[in-house]
Amino acid sequence: MTFSVKEAAHAAGLPTSTIRGWLQHSAFAFGEHLPNGRIQFTDADVRCLAAMREFCRFGVSPSRAGKLAEKVVAKAGAPPGVAVIARGHGDAMVLPTAYAWPKVMDSMLVVPLGPLFDEVDQRLALADA
Repeated sequence: MTFSVKEAAHAAGLPTSTIRGWLQHSAFAFGEHLPNGRIQFTDADVRCLAAMREFCRFGVSPSRAGKLAEKVVAKAGAPPGVAVIARGHGDAMVLPTAYAWPKVMDSMLVVPLGPLFDEVDQRLALADA
């Protein structure tokens, strides 16, 4: 299933204008650009947008957040663990939740992916209803 910018924004908990701004500034490479100029998103793309939202909330630039979000969603697995990103530099890691708490809380940006992806899935389910 694919989603429009408006549908993806709702599911990711973002204003449509934020996604359009990120698109205008090439902050991410995911999503399929259609010949008519529109873009459509898959479920995984919407999860990337939600992860970007969280990373940006903690001060990561949108362009870096887009790259990290793609890596995190690709690595997330089932059940999704915790995204761990070293402050200021470093790559994204996905760790099992039990391993990540509380060992890395003080020195890194840590985003629990399970609740984040559950939120996206609930919003997508409501959109389908």
